[in-house]
Amino acid sequence: MLIDCCAYIRDCQYSWDWESVRVTLVCDRVIDFLPGQFVFVTIPHRVRANGKPLSNPYSIASLPSQMISDQTLTLGIKREGEGWVSDRFVRMAAIGDEVHLRMPLGHFGLQSSRPAVFLATWSWLAPIRALYHAHPQKSDSYFLYGERTQDALYPFLRSFFEDNPTKKKRLCLSREVGDWPWWSQGRISDFLDALDVTSETERYVCWSRPVVQSLKNLIVQRGWSHILTEAW
Repeated sequence: MLIDCCAYIRDCQYSWDWESVRVTLVCDRVIDFLPGQFVFVTIPHRVRANGKPLSNPYSIASLPSQMISDQTLTLGIKREGEGWVSDRFVRMAAIGDEVHLRMPLGHFGLQSSRPAVFLATWSWLAPIRALYHAHPQKSDSYFLYGERTQDALYPFLRSFFEDNPTKKKRLCLSREVGDWPWWSQGRISDFLDALDVTSETERYVCWSRPVVQSLKNLIVQRGWSHILTEAW
């Protein structure tokens, strides 16, 4: 098995329902990567029934500047079905645990410096958030994030929307009632027509495959192009 670097867990920040965890890893060396890429994570000394190591791909939530600064990498991991690796991280990850990394991988990245639209939700937040924060014109770009309730938000994400609410940052909550300066009731698809964009504006979408296709259809129906997607 190829290993680009070894790392250990420095911090774990769990969601309110313990279904996902934001993990900060300290790497043994600086690794070059681009916002939007992902890494293969392997838990040493754990193998499947066929003898192959337990590995899973996870999108990188942090920026290259964080890696250069202190050799750390942040991942957002959600427990999906019976996935042993994801379940291990979410329910059993502990500070000090060792992991092995293969990186960087993937081609989901910024295509230009023009203002853009970024759409994501749940466990697909990591690459979109990284792209948004790396964008040179993020103050003129839209960031739409969908979640069920306020309680489901990570603290850092709640602060992102609540501390400096703008019309271009919209938190869409499908199971809340009301409309506040920093969040709105509904789904992301409910607010697409309110965006002040042109057909040339780039749209970055990261979601599950069925939702990505559904959103692409909605975007195409509006005559928009320049759709860049990542689907898991």
